[in-house]
Amino acid sequence: MASRTEVIRIIKKNAKAYPAFNLDLEGIGLYAKHLQGFTVEELETAMDKLIKECTFFPTIAEICRAIPPRVKYSPEGFPVINGRVIV
Repeated sequence: MASRTEVIRIIKKNAKAYPAFNLDLEGIGLYAKHLQGFTVEELETAMDKLIKECTFFPTIAEICRAIPPRVKYSPEGFPVINGRVIV
């Protein structure tokens, strides 16, 4: 999982593509808090996708939606997506 520092680095790096982006430290901290559950690779891939699609800097929700769900499998062999068994 990405550390707070890594999330902030990704946010600051991608903010350069949005000249009107203006977020204070508290706002950047919110992004870090809510995005730390993802890996650096997931975040960078999502931001690469969103930078081509969004006119304005993406919200936390937009970033989360751009990251595909992780699929694991239950002991019975059913897929488990985001903690839910899919039957």
